[in-house]
Order: sequence, then C-alpha cells, then structure tokens
Amino acid sequence: MQFEKQINQNIITFVYNFVQKNKIKKLFMKEKIIELLNNIAKLLEIKGDMFFKYNAYVIAADRLKSVEADIENMAKENKLSEIEGIGKALDTKISEFVLTGKMSYYEKLTAEYPESLLGLLKIDGLGAKKIKQIYTELGIIDIEGLESSCIKGDVAKLRGFSEVSQTKILDSIQHIRSNPNYKVTNIHFRDIQ
Repeated sequence: MQFEKQINQNIITFVYNFVQKNKIKKLFMKEKIIELLNNIAKLLEIKGDMFFKYNAYVIAADRLKSVEADIENMAKENKLSEIEGIGKALDTKISEFVLTGKMSYYEKLTAEYPESLLGLLKIDGLGAKKIKQIYTELGIIDIEGLESSCIKGDVAKLRGFSEVSQTKILDSIQHIRSNPNYKVTNIHFRDIQ
C-alpha cells in the first residue's frame, strides 16, 4: 500500500512538473512573439513606413498579451487570424516563427535596418525619424557608434541637429550607462532560440 502511494505521488509530481514546464515554455514563446512584433513595429517606424502598417504590429502584440489561448497551437494551425487585430498575413508570419524559429520578413527587415538601431530609441531626443537620418547619413547602427560620432562632432553637422542636441545625446548616453541594468550586447533576437 505504501509503495503504491509513493508511485502515485511520483506520477502526480511528474505530471505536475511536466505541465508547469510546458506552461513556462508556452509563455516564453508568447513573450518572444510579442517582442518580435514590437521590434518589427519599431523598425518599420524607423524605416519610415506608414503609421497603419507599423501600428498593426503594435496592435497584434497588445492583443496577444491579453489572449489566454494557446498561441503556439493556434499558430501551428494558422488560426491566429481568429484573434481580433491579427490578419492572415500576420498569422502566416507568426506561424512561420513558431514552426521554424525564424521569420523571413523580420530577417529581410533587419538586413535593411539593423536590429541594433532599436537601442537608439532609449536615447532622449531621438525618435524614429532622427534615428533613420543618423543611420542613412552617418551609418550609425548602435549607441557606441552614436557616442563616437557625437564626440567627433559629426552629429551636430546634420540637418535638424545642433551642438546642443549633440550634447544632450551624449548626456543621455551617460545616463543610460549609469543605470545598473544597462548592458550593451551584440545578441540579436533571431539568435535567441
């Protein structure tokens, strides 16, 4: 009797741990998809795409946050378009990511506009248009490159920038670095799987 009780307890523990592990895995996948959609939205904004286009990705990410359904299974069955705010095109892109761990649309977008540009959005006074400008005119793709160009005085020479804005950018970079949670990495989203 004691032996059977122990076996039953072990089975219950195993099943519980298995369920918890799968819940965490599914939650992690959901978080990865939401992050990916938000990154696409930001990169499309930097690229200069129309508001409705990048906003569709923001809306989809917000909708996925509030959905309790199993996103991974819905994606595998191409049923994400049943969620309000997610159309067939987004359903296909998300399903591709769930099935392969990659999204060709995102890879194409980051080939044109590097993912490291997203880090520049942390800097006060830099929005999508200015980031695109410093990227296209100076080839700056990250905070270190921006800092170096500011120190050289290159940023102040750009149209719409000045010595004052250049100094504010340097101050903002220092502020970001003084934050103990700030960490520069060369890890890209597509490498995290």
